[in-house]
Amino acid sequence: MVDLQSVMRQREAVRNVMFSYLMEQMVPFPFNREQMSSWASDIPRGGECIIYTSYMYQMAGLFRKYEEMLPRFVQLGARRYMVSLSRFFFRPEKEDVDRAFRILRNISGALRASGVQFGYLYEEEPYSGGLLLELGMLDEFREYGMKLASFFHSRGVKRIITVDPHTANALNRLRSLVGLEAEVIPYLKLIKPRISGRFAIHDSCLYSRHLGMREDIRAMMRTAGAEVVEDQIVTSRSGAVCCGAPLGPLSTDLSDSIARHRAESLGRLGTQVISFCPFCEGSLQRNGLQTRDFAEVI
Repeated sequence: MVDLQSVMRQREAVRNVMFSYLMEQMVPFPFNREQMSSWASDIPRGGECIIYTSYMYQMAGLFRKYEEMLPRFVQLGARRYMVSLSRFFFRPEKEDVDRAFRILRNISGALRASGVQFGYLYEEEPYSGGLLLELGMLDEFREYGMKLASFFHSRGVKRIITVDPHTANALNRLRSLVGLEAEVIPYLKLIKPRISGRFAIHDSCLYSRHLGMREDIRAMMRTAGAEVVEDQIVTSRSGAVCCGAPLGPLSTDLSDSIARHRAESLGRLGTQVISFCPFCEGSLQRNGLQTRDFAEVI
């Protein structure tokens, strides 16, 4: 049974500590930004059109560590928490970094093969603030969004190519909320991949429901040569459910409970599962389902 009081205390802790750190550093917690951006070396720095990772693939393996540490900071308060964090970086596992870099290089290569030209902000790249939005912290999301929009404007960015659904959704919301000027487009809409194999799709809630890309993704995969396995309950528009990952900062137990249910239902399909989100993939794999990111099969 979920302890709602504990969840609300955790939410307040996330509000205090994450928002404070975001406003100061433009990332949700301390990590080595030069290391996290070193997947790219031959992409021009900056420019009007950029690929924007928001560190989502790079941070995916770190977020569970962050979530597990949050309860011990509830009692410390935001100020002491900030002092604590300033002393160290959250360090990802080498295996997680290698895989994230491979996925990002595949995405970058697919864009180039499709004739798309773009730059990259490297260690200057900020986080999108998407978690604030997804946890209902709308005032904080708006305030951080103004800072983020100003950052992109100051760098002359006019087109942002996103690589994950959380970032795409957050930036699209900021276009209407704070007047973010740059065009926002998911990389999936720009590439012309070739794929072979038989796959079931775990839909990202944000791509499928919020950004209306469910059918576009299926059409792209079929055009690319893949066989898409569908199930009326498990993968249908009405039957597909969340992976549970966004709840992790509030309750890892509740997050894992939802993920186990989703992993079990997808596992019963008996075929390779493709995901389009690093957090979905991490959540499902922690709970027993081996998945592959779409960018690993193109």
